[in-house]
Amino acid sequence: MNAVLPNAGPPINVGVIGAGQIVEDNHLPTLSRRNDVTVRWVSDADLGKATRLARLFRTRAIPVTDIEAALVDVAVCLVAVPYGARPPYLEACATRGTAAYVEKPFARTMAEHDAWCARFPTPRLAVGYQRRFFRCVSVTRALVSAGTFGTLRRVSARIGAYAMKGGGGRYHTNPVLSGGGIVMELGVHLLDQVAFVTAATAVDLEAVTGVVENGLDHHVSCAGSLHVDGRVVPVDATVSRLQNMDGGVALRFDRGEVRFGVEPCSGVYLTQDGNPDVFRLDIQVNRSGLPTAQTAGRAFDAIWESFLGGLRRDEVTPAAAATGRITTQWVEAIYRGLPRG
Repeated sequence: MNAVLPNAGPPINVGVIGAGQIVEDNHLPTLSRRNDVTVRWVSDADLGKATRLARLFRTRAIPVTDIEAALVDVAVCLVAVPYGARPPYLEACATRGTAAYVEKPFARTMAEHDAWCARFPTPRLAVGYQRRFFRCVSVTRALVSAGTFGTLRRVSARIGAYAMKGGGGRYHTNPVLSGGGIVMELGVHLLDQVAFVTAATAVDLEAVTGVVENGLDHHVSCAGSLHVDGRVVPVDATVSRLQNMDGGVALRFDRGEVRFGVEPCSGVYLTQDGNPDVFRLDIQVNRSGLPTAQTAGRAFDAIWESFLGGLRRDEVTPAAAATGRITTQWVEAIYRGLPRG
């Protein structure tokens, strides 16, 4: 059983919109472990589902029609409903002045991203890119920043498994609710990890190919360049539900290639030209008081710690939606280049 996280100040009241699997398996267990958080209510279009979840985590369920009035009771709202259903709830939070944590995906265009960010003070709007808190990501980001192996020359990223989904009325088969297919469902995490590790300031795509059917992308490959520290670095990425592949990110430097996998427990590995050995890198990371994670559950602990700590200090942290602009720029470029299907 996980220990209760330390108290960081007076309790923060949180409301939860959405009673799906990610809320049940990750967000509510994380929040319930904190003794500086009180979950005041859970809401969902399926009130029965919200009621069962509220009973499990010892809070109350409310119908979605009561959310706007219930915002008066909370300082933070977790918005974990499908992308296409979020605007009214985000609008209500912005109007009320309630801080919001929004599950991924956040936006399909830069205009949409910036419009939502403009409605909230920067520390008060978070997006659920918890995979940037994986320890392997923190280690690799530190290596890039320090120039440990020389100048970054190229980045490749991929994630994929044969996992077609359909039927059952689930939102990810509806392009309006989901915002798209595999890129919005899973690819945003990989793209965000690359953007975060490299501290890229922009991305340009030269080629995008993919398999799209009924508005849902099932396989996407793209190639272009990242703008990193005033230089242009070639990048390619593939995201697929049609193909099994060894997922991860590879960064080519002057003096070797650094790789990490897609799992939170992944190590960071170095290979060098002319040397058949593979070295596992285990370095101390300056975390600046922010936690990192080697399990999926701890990644949710880490992002909530970052977000809530930023709220208390009125400080922008890696949880802030504003720090994910390049991820959205990448997503927009992919969908602009994809064939219609």
